[in-house]
Amino acid sequence: MKSLWRPYRDLPALEPEKNRIEIDTGILAENYRKLTATLPSGCVGFAVVKADAYGHTNGICAPALYRAGCRHFAVSSISEALALRKELSGRRDTVILILGYTPPKYAGLLALENITQCVYSLAYAKELSKAATGTIKIHIKLNTGMNRLGFDAIDKGRLAETVKEIGEVFSLPHLSVSGMFAHFARADEFTSEGDALTKLQFERFQAVDKALLDAGFDVTFRHVSNSAAALRFPEYALDGVRFGIVLYGAGDKRLTDKVGVKPVMKLWTRISYIHDLHPGEGVGYGSTYVADSEKKLATLPIGYADGFLRAYHGATVTLCTESGRHKVSLVGRVCMDQCMVDITGIDAKEGDEVLLFGEDREALDELAKKADTIDYECLCLLSARIPRVEKDKTK
Repeated sequence: MKSLWRPYRDLPALEPEKNRIEIDTGILAENYRKLTATLPSGCVGFAVVKADAYGHTNGICAPALYRAGCRHFAVSSISEALALRKELSGRRDTVILILGYTPPKYAGLLALENITQCVYSLAYAKELSKAATGTIKIHIKLNTGMNRLGFDAIDKGRLAETVKEIGEVFSLPHLSVSGMFAHFARADEFTSEGDALTKLQFERFQAVDKALLDAGFDVTFRHVSNSAAALRFPEYALDGVRFGIVLYGAGDKRLTDKVGVKPVMKLWTRISYIHDLHPGEGVGYGSTYVADSEKKLATLPIGYADGFLRAYHGATVTLCTESGRHKVSLVGRVCMDQCMVDITGIDAKEGDEVLLFGEDREALDELAKKADTIDYECLCLLSARIPRVEKDKTK
């Protein structure tokens, strides 16, 4: 294999000179405590920290969550799991569950680092068992209706076959079944159709679990609920729930407001240049914005290469000046490394800071709508070239 590189791996850790992402670990810890307080006795709360904690940075978030009492974490890959184990200072009193595929050639690492692997088919389980040198803890993944990964829990006619296959997994050497889970496809929709599917998925999970118990197989730990299901269907909590987007104070406002969680991340930039735009002149690529009167524009040194998407044009951000805070609009197309805002009538200067989102839910929601996407994507796409800064406003 040729030399393998990670993007931005050699960027120096300088003090943020123009852009920064602030992560408030005090708010994160409080969010976790509020969410786990909603759980029934004996039910544990996973912190889903895949995609570098939804763009919030595991090096900051994981230790803060551990200090808040979290001992169960979920990631998407072995690379994320190994990084997380390191960020948790190698502590072995934590469960790290990989929710997706790990190449069997890394079976030794799974055992060595005490990482729990998702197993979603008998064929994959056999490959993992064959490659293993130590004991690997696994969670069985059922497909109850998401139709991504999992042993078939949809076709009632295959229930006996599914139980037989999972039973074979129990007998494989080097694999230790320590849990079983599924994922809801529409728990966050607040629709009768979505709720009906969520109920059906739960019933399918329960049917397989009962059949396994009747056959003498106890998976010991069961979890099906994501953030939305945990807050909307507490009766589905079982032994654990997986808190994802809501943990970071984002996601559906009806859910975040229900428990009072707050945004953990703030995205900041600053004015790099101020200039005038005369009537009839355009700004940016394609001149998609043309001044109809004298305008004053400010250039901000952030763009889509930073994860501040091209589709955000026209959105509102907050300019912070000596005279106070002002709502200003992005004009023209967002460029790779820069964008422009209309500051006409505002006494601003170069170096003044601009809050792109994070003080409340509205700014991030507006950006997501502009891009015809969800706030998950807006957060996860933020580039590694923006420095992350840990804050704790509760201290």
